[in-house]
Amino acid sequence: MKGLGRLTAVLIALALMVPAAAAADSTPEYFPLPEGRSLGGGMTVDGAGDVWFGANGATFADVPPLGRLVPALASNGSSGGISYYPTPGVAEEPCCARLIRDVAWDPTDGGRVWFTRSTGVVGFGVPGLMSAGGSGGMQVTTLTGFPDLGGIAIDSKGLAWFAETSAYNLPPYPGNRIASINRTLGVHELPDLWHQVGSTDSSRYDAKPTGIAIGKEDVPWFTEATAGLPGYRIARP
Repeated sequence: MKGLGRLTAVLIALALMVPAAAAADSTPEYFPLPEGRSLGGGMTVDGAGDVWFGANGATFADVPPLGRLVPALASNGSSGGISYYPTPGVAEEPCCARLIRDVAWDPTDGGRVWFTRSTGVVGFGVPGLMSAGGSGGMQVTTLTGFPDLGGIAIDSKGLAWFAETSAYNLPPYPGNRIASINRTLGVHELPDLWHQVGSTDSSRYDAKPTGIAIGKEDVPWFTEATAGLPGYRIARP
């Protein structure tokens, strides 16, 4: 009986070590977008726990909005708690297939939501100044040549780093590089990946830098998405 008692105690201890989630799989909750719109790119969560994401316009010709889901107002299976904030348009921006590529939260200096678009537009919105249905509280700038942009990430000082994904092989060679932008929309572009150290490296033309993350000492790491010339690499400036 003593042996049985010890066995029982061991079984109870093991049961307590198993996470509750392992006993039964949880069922996901779903929150469909209003008007049946499709999602764009990127998702982040702000300091209040609200979820921000890239959404597409009613048509690809429309300026794409940021979406916001407020969990406290949401319920499973409904669109409650979701609202849209159209990002500002810019002069001479290509009209079609305007898409949000990525979204990132900057907790410094009161907080802001940064975003990149497929038409060379990068900018941010300040949640406290934004109103659903309008572009108030947002600021944007445009990169030369309107390159397709990729991921965006924020370093510890609030500097936003992003990838210029598309490439052009004519001067001034827009795209195909990593860049940063500050809160006053001042952009600093690193040398394009085709013309590093003052020479042409044809193996790095059209590398398509896409994903980006911030490592130790605020060093940006990025991925190259193209399979050829060559690609499929992880790199840092």
